[in-house]
Amino acid sequence: MPTIEHTIRIEIQNLNWRTEMSRKTGVWVGICDALRLTVQADDWAELCEMMNESMDLLFRDLLETGEIEAYLRKNGWKAAARLPSPKQAKGVRFDVPANFIQEPARATA
Repeated sequence: MPTIEHTIRIEIQNLNWRTEMSRKTGVWVGICDALRLTVQADDWAELCEMMNESMDLLFRDLLETGEIEAYLRKNGWKAAARLPSPKQAKGVRFDVPANFIQEPARATA
């Protein structure tokens, strides 16, 4: 039986990713303090993709382990739709609105 995919939006206000490119290496880095996530990529488009993917993976992991409701509640966030049980997690994707804020490039970063 094929997996049915559906997307659940997480209601979060002002979730910020600080992003910058190292002038020395050309590598882009994104840091989200609220989610305790850091990603890096070779270019801006890849960085945006990696930031979105890391948020989706985080929330899918929390769903699969049964920890998502407590995590959302602890942070004052909520899902826009009813969350499936961990047994029904297959095919679930998460839409997490975030601001990607570019900071000036650093010479040494």
